[in-house]
Amino acid sequence: MDPELIPQDIQNSQELALIKKKIRLEKKKQKKLERKERLLEKKKILLKDYLAREIKYGQHNLRKYQAEWEKLLKTIALPRQIEEVELAQQNFERIMDIKDYVISCLMDKLHWDEDYYLWCLTAHISKIDDIIARFHNQLEDFRNDYNKQIEFLSDKENEFITTMDNITTSRINDLKIILYGLAYQDKTEEMNMRAEYSAKVDAELDRQEVMLFQPRIEFEGMLRFLWEAKNEIFQTYDMKVKTWRSDYEEKRLANENFEKMSSRQLKKIEWLSKTIKQLRSYRNDAMQLELEDLKFISNHFREAYLRLKQQLTADLKIDKRRHEMLVWISEKTYSEMKKILYLGRNLINLLQYCKKLETADEKIRPYQIFLKRNEEDNKEYLFLFWQKMGKADASRSALEEEKMVLKLENNYLREHMEDLCVCSSCPKLPPIYRKEGPFIFRQGTATMKKIDLKFCARRR
Repeated sequence: MDPELIPQDIQNSQELALIKKKIRLEKKKQKKLERKERLLEKKKILLKDYLAREIKYGQHNLRKYQAEWEKLLKTIALPRQIEEVELAQQNFERIMDIKDYVISCLMDKLHWDEDYYLWCLTAHISKIDDIIARFHNQLEDFRNDYNKQIEFLSDKENEFITTMDNITTSRINDLKIILYGLAYQDKTEEMNMRAEYSAKVDAELDRQEVMLFQPRIEFEGMLRFLWEAKNEIFQTYDMKVKTWRSDYEEKRLANENFEKMSSRQLKKIEWLSKTIKQLRSYRNDAMQLELEDLKFISNHFREAYLRLKQQLTADLKIDKRRHEMLVWISEKTYSEMKKILYLGRNLINLLQYCKKLETADEKIRPYQIFLKRNEEDNKEYLFLFWQKMGKADASRSALEEEKMVLKLENNYLREHMEDLCVCSSCPKLPPIYRKEGPFIFRQGTATMKKIDLKFCARRR
């Protein structure tokens, strides 16, 4: 309190002395407080410097221990891990080589089956072409024989018609000559008789009547004979013409039937040729479809193989990253365990020093009170350690499950490739020889036997 603030109405010297004493005490207290604050600030600064030095020292020790740990890993753990990784890589490459060899064997077998199928198909097509050529040759022979028979029958019929025409014309001419001769004879006789009659009309009427009676009878008989002979000739000619006509009708009907039958056969031949063309087109379409199916299946398996290869490479990268993570986690856990070991050693040393320096009262208590905090810290460290161990175990189990899934996919792919080899056989071709038991390889037989015995991958 400032002395200028003392009121004027206080005049007692004792009171002034007390007030001054109080003011001095307050000033002393204030100085002590300021001194304490300065000491506290100095202590804080010293503590900060000490802590900074400790932090730097701890960082230096951490770097030192990390370098030592890296050296230790490089000398001990890294060669073993490198050997394990190389062994795993060699096993993986060997399995991939075996898979590639199996796929190449299956593809070679598929190509051989395709070549055999094409060879059988070409042989079948050549046989069909030979049969068609023989059929065409036979048709040409039938057509030539038919034309020859038609020509022979037509020539024979023309000859018969010409002979009959000649015979009928000759007989008609003979009849005309006979009739002309008879008519001419009648005319000459009539003219002679008329001349005689005209000369002897008056003198020999009676005698002519007697003489004309007998020649008239003879002439009538001769004319009757000629008329009957002429009728007989015409009747025989009519009968022959009727027989010729009936024979001609029969032959004409036979010729028409033969022409109808030949036309039907030609239509049938045309239909058969059309059906052969259709069947050939169907066969070509079926071959095209089968080739497209085989191309689609080969493309599908090529894509599946590429996808599997990509998946395996991706899985390999993931495994590599997980392995690196596992190594990093193991390093971290090792460093934490080393820290715990270091703390434990320090605690043991501290306990030893405390045991030496403890008093009689402290000997009654077996442990100090501040050890509870260290137990809690140790529990937290142990909890973190077991948590990290659980994560590492979970990652290990996930890797094992993924490994089993990859093995199952490998078996599934192998079964599908075997099904493809089985499905490529045609029922028309001779059957492929199949034998039960494990798949036989030319190379890597021992390894494949081990894999077959391990994973029970047998052919059906």
